[in-house]
Amino acid sequence: MSQRKSSPKGVRKQSKLRDLGAAAVGNMMAPLASFASAPILAQALGVSERGELAAATAPFLFASIAATVGVPESITFFTARRRGGTGLVWRSIPILAVVSVLAALVIYFAAPLIAAGDARLSLLIQASGVSLLPTAVLAALRGAAAGHGDWIAVRNERVIGAVARLAPIAVLAALGSLTVTSAAAIIVLSPLIGALAFIRLRHHPRSAEVVLQRNMLGYGWRVWIGSLSGILLSRLDQILLNPLAGPRELGLYVVAVNISDVTLIVMTTVTSIMFTQDARERDDAVLAKTARLTFATMLLVSVVVGASLPLWVEPFFGAGFHDSIPAAWVMLATYALTAPGVVAGTALGARGRPGSRSTSLIVAVVVNCAAVVLLAPHLGALGTALATFLGNGTAAALNLFFLHKRIGVEVRHFHAIRVMEIWDLWRAVRSRLVRES
Repeated sequence: MSQRKSSPKGVRKQSKLRDLGAAAVGNMMAPLASFASAPILAQALGVSERGELAAATAPFLFASIAATVGVPESITFFTARRRGGTGLVWRSIPILAVVSVLAALVIYFAAPLIAAGDARLSLLIQASGVSLLPTAVLAALRGAAAGHGDWIAVRNERVIGAVARLAPIAVLAALGSLTVTSAAAIIVLSPLIGALAFIRLRHHPRSAEVVLQRNMLGYGWRVWIGSLSGILLSRLDQILLNPLAGPRELGLYVVAVNISDVTLIVMTTVTSIMFTQDARERDDAVLAKTARLTFATMLLVSVVVGASLPLWVEPFFGAGFHDSIPAAWVMLATYALTAPGVVAGTALGARGRPGSRSTSLIVAVVVNCAAVVLLAPHLGALGTALATFLGNGTAAALNLFFLHKRIGVEVRHFHAIRVMEIWDLWRAVRSRLVRES
């Protein structure tokens, strides 16, 4: 009896699907871990101490992206072109060390201002700078693994880091021993344990000699500008809010962000898949349909979550967090209404116009910062959420404008929800669930 053999094309397709699935899982682990740990932190710490924790970790989380100067992305690029491996990681360490030390010094001297005069909080912020270099090296190892197409290792690193964050927070909270200091240490240090996933990463010492440090910086710099603008847009408000409005308002705002993160999980999954597809096919009709379906899905999720907030926010997060609901409503509306613009930004990168997306983000950061400074002292968490709406709305509008003017994509259909498309999507999802059950 003859056995049916898989064709090379079929094997490649299965491998590609497996890699895409691993990448999607990896991308979702950080927001899932953040969402899962959010109620534990809120219940254990309360409103003001939850705000102090955000103030203690926000500068590090921002600097951990800024201090890479695009080197991990550069390593991915050159490794994928068979011009390097883990050898590029070791070659990048001097660059990362210099930038990490500079970033740690900035954190050290800015800490008293961010902490609004709180000496203990200032010390926590300063201490986090010690982890910047190992965090940057971990990002470089992740870049090498991505360049090799080893998405399983990337996924494992994300999973290990998520478990290393969530488990000790849950245990300490159950024991009644979770404090701002211990929680900050876990958030800063737990991702480093994920480096275990890269122990067996391949090394190509000869090919690594081809790429000079200035080549890595030259490529990484162009990518880094957009990444820095994006992290500024998502993190700078948390750095500014404590000195402007105090830890209580920051605690409320952080919970509002945690609530809205559930919609970002949907967005991250869609955009990561769409980037690969659009870079390969460049089909305007598919792009517009993706934007419409993403918009419809985000609206549905936001309405369901937003309508139910008064029922579960205090039982879920703890007493005092009911006041975070107005800010959460604004955040949910922000991510839903700007979804087509996010898809447009992804398309700009996929179609060779990352600079246009970076321009959108830079303008959005300026708008967001100005709005936070103006609104946060008077409206606290709600004012910061409104500033986020203005900043993200600016970025989304500019992405759509650039996609139309510079690439010629007709964007007026991006917001036009079509019932039949939603019905077709539902049937496809239901059919997939039936096949897998």
